[in-house]
Amino acid sequence: MNAVDLIVDVEMSTATIGARHFPAALVICPPDNWPVERTEWDRSLGGGSRFGAQAIIPAENGVLFDVEMMGEDRSGLSLKLTAATCERVEQGQVDETETPWIWLPHTVSFVNGDLVPGWHGTWEWSSAEPEWVIETIDRLSHKPFEQPPGPLARLVRLDYFADHTREATR
Repeated sequence: MNAVDLIVDVEMSTATIGARHFPAALVICPPDNWPVERTEWDRSLGGGSRFGAQAIIPAENGVLFDVEMMGEDRSGLSLKLTAATCERVEQGQVDETETPWIWLPHTVSFVNGDLVPGWHGTWEWSSAEPEWVIETIDRLSHKPFEQPPGPLARLVRLDYFADHTREATR
């Protein structure tokens, strides 16, 4: 495996895995109650990873496939499943009266051949080969899936922030 197994084209808003092209998106989670106001930029997911390439590939059934290079040596791809709806996630406690929280996409698990919301089975695969990731996206994107309750995350093109500054995205 090498660094060309996942190529993200921000301008075209696509991800290329091996020889296959997929649409890719940024996910912007709804506003939260963080102690400091967070901009859309701060609440966005899918803009890259510390190891290079990352892409969120939306499927027609509402599942979001988060594909990312693994490790500094880029030894494989990780694949995580999430929903387009968000769940409230607590982020520690400021004091005894306030617990900040943020919205993050619901985790989706693959259990007995079905896609189900939550941490019930396998929801992440590590060190996967590109061909396996492509086959898995193709197979799971056509399975029925019912979005769990919660606010919808907003999906935007990868170049959404290209003409924006951090301050302009409030």
